[in-house]
Amino acid sequence: MDEEDEHFTTNERFRRLAECCVIFSLLITPIACVFIIVQTSDNVLSKLTIDSRWFLLTGSESCIRLMDINGDGLDDILVALTEVTAITNEIEKDKNRPRYCQSLNVETPCSGTVYGIRGYDFSILWSFRVKQSIFELVCDEIDIDDDGYRDCIGTGRQATLVAFDPRNGKIFWQNENIKSRRSLWNFYNPIVLPVDVDHDHMNDILISHGGNPTIPSDVHEREAGCLIIISSRNGNQIGEPFWMPDGKETYMSPVLYGNSTILFGTGGETVPGGLYSISLENILEEKYRYVTIMKSLWKRIFNGFEFYTTPAPGDFNSDLFVDFMIILNHGKNNRIKSKVILSI
Repeated sequence: MDEEDEHFTTNERFRRLAECCVIFSLLITPIACVFIIVQTSDNVLSKLTIDSRWFLLTGSESCIRLMDINGDGLDDILVALTEVTAITNEIEKDKNRPRYCQSLNVETPCSGTVYGIRGYDFSILWSFRVKQSIFELVCDEIDIDDDGYRDCIGTGRQATLVAFDPRNGKIFWQNENIKSRRSLWNFYNPIVLPVDVDHDHMNDILISHGGNPTIPSDVHEREAGCLIIISSRNGNQIGEPFWMPDGKETYMSPVLYGNSTILFGTGGETVPGGLYSISLENILEEKYRYVTIMKSLWKRIFNGFEFYTTPAPGDFNSDLFVDFMIILNHGKNNRIKSKVILSI
């Protein structure tokens, strides 16, 4: 074997050895990684505990709000729950319920409860009863008692409305001072107006009121919903309600647009409606004739689907235009078969 052949053979051996090393590394690396991950995970998991707080025989339609309610610098939890018997309407068969609610000094059926829960261990810091299920909690723009801390307003079914201090669960006022409330209608998400209507040195709120769940879905003649201005300080109704201009019910929270225009909508699951706008000045003066019907720029129809959530705006395709993320429910009302998240 000459020198050239010997050099070629040596190189070939090195090449095969390198290939074997690569193959071995490819085989052993995943095994080593799995071993390290398992060992690390066991080590980490041994130090973790799963905290939970169960509330038996309850359900919830409430949003969850995170804020520091006990002053320890950590987020705590605000949430509202409802007795299952109220959700299934079985509570109406309880003949002793009025007496029980009276003992709590809460309007019948007194089936809702608002909780303040410590964030790091789920301990209940405080709780209080309300009339029915709460699904909206607003805690970002109002200080009712002028103590320098944010207070909250909760709204929900059967005209449930309550203002409270989230630090201790103290109730400032409830719905008893709203003369135009209907006992079976809902209150929706309130908005804080940029004006002090009743001149008590605090901006007041606007809230929508409507939707009677006791009316069968095939009955399309519904009572008109309304917008009501309420004093943030004491919960008193200010002026007369602003009734929906088309005489339809409403399930939509009002929207403050541009600090001077109110957007509001009408209609329901089986009742068509519309989207309207009116200036804040005209709604304060109850000038119905200045209501404007909003016109759509485009329309998408999703047959067989229903919407129950607020669209989330954002630029999801990086074209510098606002897009919307929406959740579609396939099916009807309480017979939803599936959900789809879609950006348009």
